[in-house]
Amino acid sequence: RATGTYDLDLIFKYFSDYVTAADMALANLETTLAGPDRVYYDSNGNRKVGYSGYPNFNCPDAIGTALKNAGFDNILTANNHSYDTGHTGFLRTQQILREQGLQWMGTRLDQEQERYVIAELNGIRVGMLCYTYATPDDYPEVFSLNGILMEPGDSGLINAFDYNRLPVFYEEVRESLDAMEAQGVDATMMFIHWGEEYVLGTVDSQKTVAQG
Repeated sequence: RATGTYDLDLIFKYFSDYVTAADMALANLETTLAGPDRVYYDSNGNRKVGYSGYPNFNCPDAIGTALKNAGFDNILTANNHSYDTGHTGFLRTQQILREQGLQWMGTRLDQEQERYVIAELNGIRVGMLCYTYATPDDYPEVFSLNGILMEPGDSGLINAFDYNRLPVFYEEVRESLDAMEAQGVDATMMFIHWGEEYVLGTVDSQKTVAQG
């Protein structure tokens, strides 16, 4: 508070040795990095400024530095809180991660970026995809996350699926799997932000999506 800066390394210090020992370590970043002065509106229409917690998250940029220092290689950015601070926070989060030398997947800064990431781990080429569920809305071509309707151009910059339009999701995933296979991957992995909050087991919706 005295300096206006944050040191968040303490969050990870007790297990960073395990993280750095992994060939690739990934973490789900379930917040945005919109900056300390960002003005936005939460899912209830309330005007917000600066850092915030539930239900709309905006964290200091130092979390990215702490993730990097802890040994994480890739950050999962597709989740229901990806758009908590709107268009600017959505893009700025990715820009900050890039500046801090972190790779990320699930969201993109432009349409030229692939939806997937390929990493070579000990000679094994692994293709990875990250997706999140979208909340229902009245505009099928535009995603809604955490009750916030995305701007039309932003919906194409996140890997998301609508439970009511699963064939579209399956077709998109198949295109990515085929593209990764064409690039010679040996294995593929998917990270999906789904399920029911606070439920530790598998729910029926997950089984339905996974079998599709």
